[in-house]
Amino acid sequence: MATPRKTSDAPVQADLWETADTLVGVDLKDKKELEGTAFRITEIRFEQNDRDVQYAYVTAEFRNGESFEFNDSSKNGVHGQLVKFLQASDVAIDYRTGEVHTVNLVIPNGLRVSTFPVTDERGKNKIATTYYLTQTPPKK
Repeated sequence: MATPRKTSDAPVQADLWETADTLVGVDLKDKKELEGTAFRITEIRFEQNDRDVQYAYVTAEFRNGESFEFNDSSKNGVHGQLVKFLQASDVAIDYRTGEVHTVNLVIPNGLRVSTFPVTDERGKNKIATTYYLTQTPPKK
């Protein structure tokens, strides 16, 4: 049976909170939170996991300066769009290095979402979700 702490230990515990280390970084956003909300992409990093799934890790910020990150692995959605964007600028992408690509890319209306039925590798029907970067219409 555990022994209850003495009340005299309380200040020691509070000191531990005050002197503890914290992780420094930016929040990982759920892409659903980015639907319809403008943001600016500042960095893109590409990696491949142990199952050979390729990911784009995106660092971005809202107009108010709040930074955040999100990731995407869709070949036709955000990941695919970012690959095409960098390739159009003759930027080579190497999924093995995790190299960070600095960009200045405004996404005017945030993300948009598409849901559609698919059959997975086990034959089970489910709804898939793909997120896309919104685009500015071409100038005439």
